[in-house]
Amino acid sequence: MALISHNKSSIQGIGVCSAIIGSSTLAIKAQKALAREGIQSSVNKSTTASGCVYTINFSCLLRESAEEALTSQGIRIKGYL
Repeated sequence: MALISHNKSSIQGIGVCSAIIGSSTLAIKAQKALAREGIQSSVNKSTTASGCVYTINFSCLLRESAEEALTSQGIRIKGYL
């Protein structure tokens, strides 16, 4: 899908925060939820010892709003960086 972007440079703000998500499907749903709230984000895939993990990245200036948007949509987040 075109929603997955590997370019963090398009995210504005001081610092980039990341939400750790377990699947590509949830990562895309999270990105759509943030977009509905006007929060620009990108999705990246990483490989760990226990398998693949996805992060959705957004401006740290919008972290509280992003957390609220993701929670209100019922998107399970494994943690924040």
